Amino acid sequence: MSNDRLQAAIADAFGALTRSTELSLVDYTSVSQHQHELEAVFARHFNNFTTVLPGAYSRHTMAAPLAGSVVDMLVLFGVNSSSKYRPAELIERFHGIVRQHYSNCWLAKRSVSLVVRVGDFVFRVQPGFVTRERHYLVPAQTWDGWVDHDSIGYKHEFARMNACHKGKLVHVVRMIKTWNRLTGNVFDGYYLELITVEAMRGYQIENYPRALRHVYRSMLRQVAFRLNDPACSAIDVEGLRDVVDLVDAMKLIQTAYRTADQAIEFAEQTHSPIAYTNWEKLFPGVWQHSI
Repeated sequence: MSNDRLQAAIADAFGALTRSTELSLVDYTSVSQHQHELEAVFARHFNNFTTVLPGAYSRHTMAAPLAGSVVDMLVLFGVNSSSKYRPAELIERFHGIVRQHYSNCWLAKRSVSLVVRVGDFVFRVQPGFVTRERHYLVPAQTWDGWVDHDSIGYKHEFARMNACHKGKLVHVVRMIKTWNRLTGNVFDGYYLELITVEAMRGYQIENYPRALRHVYRSMLRQVAFRLNDPACSAIDVEGLRDVVDLVDAMKLIQTAYRTADQAIEFAEQTHSPIAYTNWEKLFPGVWQHSI
């Protein structure tokens, strides 16, 4: 196969992959409807509150298909009320309210939140307060108080970086999250986003194959599986969903890096179709099948 034809086939396949990971209008509508359903439940017990979705959904870094995805939701009150409540008290109250309407809900103490399965999605609900600076106060990981969380600031920072990369950063994040889902969902999605963003600092995205290889190489060098949340230095982002997966996680990263590195080498030096099939190994079932 000629080099031009192979490179064009790989570029087309990555183009199809980026489109397949984008949320549809139906996805956005479904999440909004479920958000309003939960708001209606809380409105029966609380006055003067609002809700926001401050996580990957708001930054458009959530990857399709959306079923089974975790949507972060804050139930926000006025900051003047923050001294009246402790996180554990409010979350326990949330649990009692929500389980009257949704039997499939539970307290997730590691993330200090209430987890609710609503339709095809999982909402991770936390109480919070809006400060005058438009930051949020969210539960501390120790459950003993509130910490300032600037998710709006991080959202703006991500948008600036994405613009510098001509809109390609968001696609790389979604691809990494898609790879994670297809290989067992070992890593936390927010952790993968932060790793990808950090890897892209000072790096110019030439094409998606090289960008993905760079992210995998960065993950190999990181090997921490825990990062500080850029929106709040008092909160750690756990890289693994289960610490038992530590060895498997390292194997996954090593395999992904080798597979991506070989794919690029095959494409650029030998012009072998193996390059194409290597990418198919990383994205089984969603990679374009013909060249």
